[in-house]
Amino acid sequence: MLCEAAERGVNVKGLIWRSHLDRFQFSESENRHFGDEIQTAGGECLLDMRVRPGDSHHQKYVVLRHPGRPEHDVAFVGGIDLCHSRRDDSTHRGDPLSQLFAAVYGPHPPWHDIQLAIRGPAVGDAEATFRERWEDPAPLSRSPFGRLRSLLHYEDTKADTLPPQLPDPAPCGTHTVQLLRTYPARIHGYDFAPHGERSIARSYQKALRRARSLIYLEDQYL
Repeated sequence: MLCEAAERGVNVKGLIWRSHLDRFQFSESENRHFGDEIQTAGGECLLDMRVRPGDSHHQKYVVLRHPGRPEHDVAFVGGIDLCHSRRDDSTHRGDPLSQLFAAVYGPHPPWHDIQLAIRGPAVGDAEATFRERWEDPAPLSRSPFGRLRSLLHYEDTKADTLPPQLPDPAPCGTHTVQLLRTYPARIHGYDFAPHGERSIARSYQKALRRARSLIYLEDQYL
């Protein structure tokens, strides 16, 4: 779908986790081929490993902007991977394209997670989050082995310039939306978060302090 959009002339830019090595049952080769296909179609998808050793990225979102048609702007933000095997709906019958799992989960394991479609000014916040990481001047990988692999595979390691960010879409609902994030305090860290960012943790602390009768949590890290 992204390749077809790039072939139509849509400006397609993506950051995808490089992944740890396949020999440790990760998705190194799949992620690389995904980026190669988008690049061939005219888009640009960089393999981003600007994390602490052993860490991974968990920002999973898509931002769609429409110059001259801001009413169509939308961002999808959530915790579940946008890929085969993760799709589910209210019937919880799982994804017909599910990957192989242990038999105890059945032929099409359902997933309990969420993606939100966001409209209005918060779309601009999601785009700003992407732009901060896209324009990060740090190398995509600090590992000398990672850089060597990039050279051997002729990977694109330099982010092209993005077009100017469009004005935020107009308010279109009654909800107040705030984007929260977590970034590590890296050595020579992010210019936009030199000491890291813990807004998700701070929001939990604030909500828990205000709780009076019930606390219900769903979080993949718990």
